[in-house]
Amino acid sequence: MNAFSMRVALGLLLAAALCARAAELPHSTLEWREPAQPQKYFDSTGRRAAAFGLANGQFEAWVYPIKVLHGFRLEFQQEGMLEPVRGEALLREVIARPEGTTLVYAHSLFTLKQTIWAPLDSAALVQFLELDSARPLVVTASFVPDLKPMWPASLGGQHSGWNRQQKAIELTDATEIATALIGSPAVDAATEFMDHQLIGGEMRLRLRIEPNSSPAVVVVAGAMGRNSAELARAGFRSVAAQAMQLFAARVISEQHYLDSTRHLESGDAALDRQFEWAKVAIHSGWVCRPANHAEIAQLSGVPDVAGPECGLIAGYGPSGEGERPGFGWWFGGDAMMSSWAMEDFGDLAGAADALRFLKARQRPDGKMMHEMSQSVDVVDWFGKYHFAYYHADTTPMYLYSIWRYASRSNDREFAREFWPSARKAYEYCVLTLDAADGLMDNTKAGLAAVEVGVLRGKVVKDIYLEGFWVGALQAMADFAGRMNEPELAADAKSRLSKAAHSLQTEWWNPEQEYFAFGMTADGRRADLVGNWPSVLLALSSSIDRDKATAELQHLASPEVSTDWGTRWLSNTSELYDPVSYNNGTVWPFMQAFVALAQFQYGDPVNGCITVEDTARLTGLQSPGALPEHMNGDRFLPGERSVPHQLFSSAAVVLGAMRLQAAHAQCRPAAQPNPGERSSPRH
Repeated sequence: MNAFSMRVALGLLLAAALCARAAELPHSTLEWREPAQPQKYFDSTGRRAAAFGLANGQFEAWVYPIKVLHGFRLEFQQEGMLEPVRGEALLREVIARPEGTTLVYAHSLFTLKQTIWAPLDSAALVQFLELDSARPLVVTASFVPDLKPMWPASLGGQHSGWNRQQKAIELTDATEIATALIGSPAVDAATEFMDHQLIGGEMRLRLRIEPNSSPAVVVVAGAMGRNSAELARAGFRSVAAQAMQLFAARVISEQHYLDSTRHLESGDAALDRQFEWAKVAIHSGWVCRPANHAEIAQLSGVPDVAGPECGLIAGYGPSGEGERPGFGWWFGGDAMMSSWAMEDFGDLAGAADALRFLKARQRPDGKMMHEMSQSVDVVDWFGKYHFAYYHADTTPMYLYSIWRYASRSNDREFAREFWPSARKAYEYCVLTLDAADGLMDNTKAGLAAVEVGVLRGKVVKDIYLEGFWVGALQAMADFAGRMNEPELAADAKSRLSKAAHSLQTEWWNPEQEYFAFGMTADGRRADLVGNWPSVLLALSSSIDRDKATAELQHLASPEVSTDWGTRWLSNTSELYDPVSYNNGTVWPFMQAFVALAQFQYGDPVNGCITVEDTARLTGLQSPGALPEHMNGDRFLPGERSVPHQLFSSAAVVLGAMRLQAAHAQCRPAAQPNPGERSSPRH
């Protein structure tokens, strides 16, 4: 869609929106409807604000990087009703669309639709309240104020006041570096609490909505900086006044993205729809730093971090009473895997921008960033915290990722732009090698397969890291050849041969025919069966086919495989724990590697099953999204699983595209019910 067509479409949609009174708001064509289930998560996300909630009607509101409030909920009272009715008692349906989420409340006398959304580029969260009733309705919005920055930062002296001119409750802190407003032009009464601290419970806004009127608009706006109050007030006024126009622009933008990216045509309508939602789940992960981040950093007394403002976060979830909304900050490995999916469904520009965001944070020695908090402008993230570069796998994964983009896109400008960064990353990886076997050493490079649990520290090298290293070597050999650097290409080929030989001799268990999990400090194999070797088989074609076939048999065995994916660790291991984060759960993102390995080494039947089992997790914990991880024994999300994890959705795209290319015929898959154990389908 060209610029003129976009303007025409926006004009038509805006006209419809402005005329909408009792009629429906405009919306995009992709829709997820389901009955309200109080334990299920929902979100409405934008690049500068978001809501994270449960289908009991309560949510928390963020204007990045500030958590403005939590426990936002509605109550309803109509003339003749003795007392108000809490929203959770009336919530009937959740409707998710790319542009936002609608909660439908139904009473015998009225229906109210609460559409929660964020403008494309405004530091605000908006709600439309659409009333269908013969009589006016009084709606009371209650919430607990926070004004807290994202982990690990903090503010002090938060307090509130009533801004009568804006009809909004105003929150700020003692330094006034942050200000937020929560209000509506329709407010006729509110909590007026003024003190040197926040109220100890809920604050309230009361709105009166007339029948057949335009939707009432509730805005949460915020800003940080030297003049945060002025910026926040101006943003609040602008968004409240232009809410319909901003919503129309958001709908047009989301529809354009759906239409301009690739669609799956597998012949399986359910899989095709799950593919569309995977695109949306990934695209929703773009988050931007405040435009005035340099000023905020200066006021906070921390270095301003250079580089692009917008990147892909890892995942969304409620923070509850804390300040960690799932994994709602920028992660290197997660963004790279999402970039692979974006390439596959045709968003090359987005994939390149995701990689540029990471390239800008490459350490001088070449190591790639693992994660960066959204509070990077409030704390000295890179100077005082150890998380930024503590993973080893991110750097070889980066080499594979930029080669993958360059080869898929045939973009020579991209290759020239990224080549110096690729050389630095390669040089860093080489510095972490064990000269004896040519493999990366976790004690030099950092964590990889295991972050927590009983497996941490048991090995000095793990197969997950080495799988990325072998994939990076194969990629670098080709990439260097494309860049007319034959000596570097030869070096990568030589190292590839040595690394692959070491893995196939020293790491191979010849009696039981599988690759070990890793090597201990004294050079012994850590013989643990799990799905980690799938990374090696997915990213490299240099593994002996007989060994690969034998490994695939383990991946498909009931000890490793379930009806919803493969386990990190076999359930026959004494270390297995079905709820443990790193040694027993099922992670959807790993199923991408399992499926790619199965297709690459001649097991399309199980490859198809892996793809369909993974795709079926769409919507299990959150409309249109996939959970971070699953229970190892029962068809349930993990106890602390992030409900909207981007690289889980990437696995759907990567697997489905490979399935379509293979023209594989799928057999009927098992359909587990919540809480059921895996079937003996093997």
